[in-house]
Amino acid sequence: MASDCIVVLGACIIGLNVALLLAGKGFAKYVTIVAEQFPGDTSVDYCSPWAGANFSAISSSHENALRWDRIG
Repeated sequence: MASDCIVVLGACIIGLNVALLLAGKGFAKYVTIVAEQFPGDTSVDYCSPWAGANFSAISSSHENALRWDRIG
């Protein structure tokens, strides 16, 4: 690897999932997450604990999206 550090900006749904995927592929020791807020913070500026919503990254009926999700 050309660099010793992979920086993930943001600790919301996308940022944490990217970091988790990188860790699962063996890059955990290279990953650094930089964010203003992290899960567990109680700041009113951090929306995740206060927003009641479900997140789906893919369509459950679009064949290409399902195939892309299967292959990662």
